[in-house]
Amino acid sequence: TNINYTVKISDLLSFFGDKRFSRYVDLPVSISTLKSINSWSNNFIHTGVIQFPWQSLAAIDMLFPLFNLWKDSDFSLLGFNFINLELPQEEMVKDLNEYLSCKSRSNVNVVLYPRGEIPLEGIYARRM
Repeated sequence: TNINYTVKISDLLSFFGDKRFSRYVDLPVSISTLKSINSWSNNFIHTGVIQFPWQSLAAIDMLFPLFNLWKDSDFSLLGFNFINLELPQEEMVKDLNEYLSCKSRSNVNVVLYPRGEIPLEGIYARRM
């Protein structure tokens, strides 16, 4: 039987932050920074506690490299995809499924859209 498993952003950040799996992405921002901002924003969104104004501005500054519209001469309104294109997608999916299965103590089977010349969102930060 298949059971729906919601993959949380924190799960993906933990996966890519694991030294065994960090090779699958080439991010311009550290995973620890992304984890901190994810935690902070979840607290803000789910509790309604209003943070200091400087915290939002600091978070935007820290995340800017992820959403920069320009990389060299490339332009993308949707930003860039930082997946490592040198490694097979199937290998990453296998490792992700094993990681999430171990974490959840159930059989998780994540299915990704096949990687193509153009990603679903943005453009590849490094070309295929």
